[in-house]
Amino acid sequence: MTPLILITGFLGAGKTTLLRTLIPGLRAGGLEPSLILNDHQNARVDAELFRDIASDVRPISGSCVCCGSREELIAQLENFNHHEKSVRLIEANGTTDTPELVEHLTAHPGLRAYTLPIQIAVVDAKRWQKRFWHNELERQQIRTSTHLHLTRREEIKSERLRAVEEETRRIAPQAAWFDAGDFIRELTNLEAEVRPLENRAAFFAMASPRRGLAPTTGHRHAHSHFASAELALPAVTDRPRLEAFLQELPSDVMRAKGLVRFQAGGPWFLFQKVEQSREVQFVELSSPPTEAAPLVILVGPRLAVPELAAALDRQLEDSSALSK
Repeated sequence: MTPLILITGFLGAGKTTLLRTLIPGLRAGGLEPSLILNDHQNARVDAELFRDIASDVRPISGSCVCCGSREELIAQLENFNHHEKSVRLIEANGTTDTPELVEHLTAHPGLRAYTLPIQIAVVDAKRWQKRFWHNELERQQIRTSTHLHLTRREEIKSERLRAVEEETRRIAPQAAWFDAGDFIRELTNLEAEVRPLENRAAFFAMASPRRGLAPTTGHRHAHSHFASAELALPAVTDRPRLEAFLQELPSDVMRAKGLVRFQAGGPWFLFQKVEQSREVQFVELSSPPTEAAPLVILVGPRLAVPELAAALDRQLEDSSALSK
């Protein structure tokens, strides 16, 4: 059987960063992980971060894999060449209705070659329950988790950290605290023990989402008001002007990311900014992206796309001269 690992968490919680640690660790343990990436818009952007560490990366762009893109996800899972070292990881986008998705992955008859879903919920300790009207969605995303992973622990005071740990433990009492090294060893050993049994329930001790599930009476769509927009950037962009645009985004933009070049013939960078933080993170890519198109992707509720596009044009109006 192929272990099925679901990585969940709110927008910008640190799912991609965790995967960049987890995948090399699984490979070092003798396993062969493949990754399915889901994002609101152009999942190929995030896929660029995994080209050097994962041989099989499948992006799913569009709506969440719990609803609008669910059939595409199931097709990706069903059309898979299982082998004795395979591990399948899914990174759900940051607004996924996780209980809905976990229930579907657990019950779907076409996924019997996989284990029950092992859900690692990534929690941004600094921003936990500071999402205003999105707080309930954030709580729901950890309710069915088998493992919890806290990020940005070092950026908060010890009192705040204890409060976050206590609340997440109360919401997901069945979840184990996640340590990448311990998890990799546990998964590797467990996989070796249960693979010959061909028994999906044998992973129940490690992946037991049923305990956290309540019967569903219909699709909740708690996240349906989220939108995304993709805006083109010049062939060469001025970095300070791009940073200024990102730092001045309205509060409705909960995540921004994209691909950019700062000089003709120079390296490509993947960038991202989370919520109202002024920090913009840039990661230099080791090789040009598969589809080399400079762009910025914005995610949030009720995006005013024409106004955002106009603001970007005003901020970058002189950047186009750099590419000439």
